[in-house]
Amino acid sequence: MYSDTVYLYKKGEFKPHLVINVGNKRITPNARTQFDGQYLARNYISPLKLFEFGDYVYYEFIYKFDFSNTEIYSFIGSVNNDFQIIFNTGQGIINDIDGGPNIRPKTTGDDNTIIAFIDALQMKKYVASDEFKNFTPKFPEKKKELEKLASRLKETDNPVLVMVLLKDNPV
Repeated sequence: MYSDTVYLYKKGEFKPHLVINVGNKRITPNARTQFDGQYLARNYISPLKLFEFGDYVYYEFIYKFDFSNTEIYSFIGSVNNDFQIIFNTGQGIINDIDGGPNIRPKTTGDDNTIIAFIDALQMKKYVASDEFKNFTPKFPEKKKELEKLASRLKETDNPVLVMVLLKDNPV
């Protein structure tokens, strides 16, 4: 909570590996003694998840905690190039490839792949929605494939895995 540095343990030593710079939103020991927990939760970042995969870092955090309206965000950034995105975790990343449901990362598959999933019933409902019908994706043929998949799903099927391959040189 107080550290903005991720250390790598190598050959019996801890060495700085990454710095997560959240500016004045990092809870410091001084802030922790000066303010109560509710103030800290509403005005500082509380980290949830942090992991590295391949060239990327995934960082999920709470900002502006409020029992009725907590804001949780995610950051995905490349260590070696300028690729960075930040998004509302609950809303996910817009799927402009086939117009499918927004992508809410759950884990990674390898160095360049994010994995998400959606319940079969939710997929069927989404594909039947006006939002999906009115969305124009980058690849309309993939939208048709998604419609076929949804039509074959039963409401009780296992969740549908969504695998997103990150580009080596994002635009």
